[in-house]
Amino acid sequence: VILIGASHYASFGGAAVSPDTAWRTPLGDVRINGPVSRSLVNEKAGVTANRDVFAREHSLEVQLPFLQRTMKEVSIVPVLIGAPTRESFGHLAERLTELLRKDDRTIIVASTDLSHYHGYEAAMAKDRKVVDAISRMSVEDLESLLASGGGEACGGYPVLLTLLISRSLGATHGVLYDQRNSGDVSGDRSRVVGYAALGLYRSPLSAAQRRELLTLARRTVTQYVQHR
Repeated sequence: VILIGASHYASFGGAAVSPDTAWRTPLGDVRINGPVSRSLVNEKAGVTANRDVFAREHSLEVQLPFLQRTMKEVSIVPVLIGAPTRESFGHLAERLTELLRKDDRTIIVASTDLSHYHGYEAAMAKDRKVVDAISRMSVEDLESLLASGGGEACGGYPVLLTLLISRSLGATHGVLYDQRNSGDVSGDRSRVVGYAALGLYRSPLSAAQRRELLTLARRTVTQYVQHR
């Protein structure tokens, strides 16, 4: 599992992989795939092996209990994004796309939360925009939302990178599993943090079938508007 998250504590340019051999949680050790991690390192592109930047970081570790409970055997490749450059972003997109194309047992997980410290309804509205852009696999719309403040995600770059890689591999749409925020748990809806979980999938439909369905949908809308 390629784990991609944003650095919340360490400030550094580009991206980093962990040189450790394993990470430990109360559920046990999770092995880090050393050969794959090392294959991502490209200092010229700003992707380095750096243990220090992972020391306080939580954005990747928080995913481990889910993996440990759902997979009997799993190795991880932790990738932490600092201040990404065009070179580091491009290198990771190319290398990870190549890796996932070669091995269908490898998956990619981007870790982020969504809006921060808005009221409950405002947070849900902002987060729905982000969820919609991801569901449509629209890198452009998500980038615009994050730049304008119309949507929020501290792991915006990890999500954008994952969308780019997934589109290159033929993914066509995202499926929303669940969307909530901290107000659903704490009861305090005045200042909440938003969350959502989505999966990215490739449609089994052929291009001709997709065109036919789109034509049918347009005809349906036209008939309803014109003739009820």
